[in-house]
Formats: sequence, C-alpha cells, structure tokens
Amino acid sequence: MLCHGTTRSAVAVRVQPSDNIHELVLELDLLSLKQANHRKRCVLTLIDCAYLDAAIDLDGKRIVGGALAAASCDVSSRWKDGLQKRSTFEKGNSLAPYLHFRFLFIHPGGEVNVLAKDFALVDEEGKDVVFPR
Repeated sequence: MLCHGTTRSAVAVRVQPSDNIHELVLELDLLSLKQANHRKRCVLTLIDCAYLDAAIDLDGKRIVGGALAAASCDVSSRWKDGLQKRSTFEKGNSLAPYLHFRFLFIHPGGEVNVLAKDFALVDEEGKDVVFPR
C-alpha cells in the first residue's frame, strides 16, 4: 500500500473476550501518494497483538491533529530483534510469526510500535481498502 500519511488518527486497544486476543484499532484518513488530494477514511485493526510500545505526547498529538508522518510493517527489524533478546516471553517462544508495525506521528506527536500476527484495513462500509499502485 502506498500511503504518505494521514490527516487525523484515533487509537484504541481492545480485547476480544471470547478468546482473549488483543487488537489495536486505528481510525485513519489515509492520503494516497499516487492520487492528489485522494483521502480515504478507514479502520486499521492489528490482530493478535503480543506487544505494544507507545511514546505519545498527547498534547503534541493534539497540536498536529493526530496526523501520522509515516507508518510501516516489517517482518524483521532491529526493534523486534531487540525485543526478542530482552523479552519476558518463554524461552524458545519466538516472535518470528509476528509483524512489526510502526506508526510515527508528526513531531512532536510520538511513536507507536506493535507486534501483531495479522491486520485488516477496511473502509467505512467494511470493504477492504486497496490503493492504486
């Protein structure tokens, strides 16, 4: 997905009571890199989260309207490797099946890092979001 940033965002963490799975939910207005002024309101749900590291300046986030400067999803990263080394997870319990999601708010908003096994990105009607390549 080619996205430059967002014009606003909202973040919530929820637990599915039936199976105790943690989800991180972000409401976003995504901006496309390929189409000028193309915005799409959507919800990004990170599914089966194992770890959340957030350093958010709430006043700073308010000042910049909750906009994200960048976001990424990586199979491996230095952050994930460092977490595996110092993790409180049981020995032999690898973080390999998890993806590293990183959200960087426009300065001084802060940063959120999450390990999750999967994600869903849907629009307001619940349809999968696809941006033109």
